[in-house]
Amino acid sequence: MKREYKLSSIVIIQFIGIVVAIITSTLFEYISQDSNVLTIIAGLITSLISLLFQFAIASGLIRNRMGSVGEYLNQVNLITGRIILINIILSLIVSLFTIAIGLLGGGAVFFQNIVANGIGKSIGMILIVLLIALVSLVFSILVTYANFYLADKLVGNERKESLKESIGNIFKIGKDLAAKTIIVYLKYIIIPLIIAIVIVVLMMTWGGNDAGMGFILILSLLSLLAVVYGTIASAIVLARLSDNYLDYVEENDI
Repeated sequence: MKREYKLSSIVIIQFIGIVVAIITSTLFEYISQDSNVLTIIAGLITSLISLLFQFAIASGLIRNRMGSVGEYLNQVNLITGRIILINIILSLIVSLFTIAIGLLGGGAVFFQNIVANGIGKSIGMILIVLLIALVSLVFSILVTYANFYLADKLVGNERKESLKESIGNIFKIGKDLAAKTIIVYLKYIIIPLIIAIVIVVLMMTWGGNDAGMGFILILSLLSLLAVVYGTIASAIVLARLSDNYLDYVEENDI
């Protein structure tokens, strides 16, 4: 079921989050002077900032969908150390599985390098890259509803559950809603992206070598429209994902 929400609030918060993350990253890059420690710290702080804004949006879509920018941002006050810890654990799980697949794939490619020809090596590398991408995609889908669940069940709720139970519930919800999640991304992100790529390719084909300033101008306008659409579409995706989560909770009495 589609529910009302304030699109402008979500878009503005996403924009603020991106700007803050860029400023923080740039500042640390300037300060670090090739220091690995400061680079790691910068990455952690940037990730934390990203988490705060993501949680604010998720919590707002659960509690106050029609809220103003300030009301959405106030959701940050609800975040707890437990919520941050669970997000860190989920990130580590995804990263460890991706690294493990990469290492296993690297070993397979090394073995293939010994016994296979050049074409075989290339195919092996492509397959490994695709496998890593697939594993990352699967885990990303499984943890899609993490902040919706945490904002709903771990804030202002007397119910107590262990870290294992919380993480298990997050993965279960992600698995059960995987098909709906994919449909949302297909509808608002993937299909529009494919259409945009086809349009650009056709324009380049028709323009050929005679393409002048008019073609460049049109391409620039299309790029600008793509950025604007991407920003708006990502907000719509979050709203639709929250609908999926709320429907699931109501249907399963969680």
